[in-house]
Amino acid sequence: MSGSEDSLQATFADIEALAKKFRFRDCQHQHEPDCAVQQALTEGKLDTSGLLSYQKLQK
Repeated sequence: MSGSEDSLQATFADIEALAKKFRFRDCQHQHEPDCAVQQALTEGKLDTSGLLSYQKLQK
């Protein structure tokens, strides 16, 4: 794992923790069923802006 990947995981630890619950390994957190990230957004446990930043940095 590169330093930038380590930094990404540390910065977005909340999303990384949810990643362990993904039903699909290629989940894009958009419309996939049982997406833990979408559920956390709905429940107010995750901030939308944080997710958008995470997705942008992953690209």
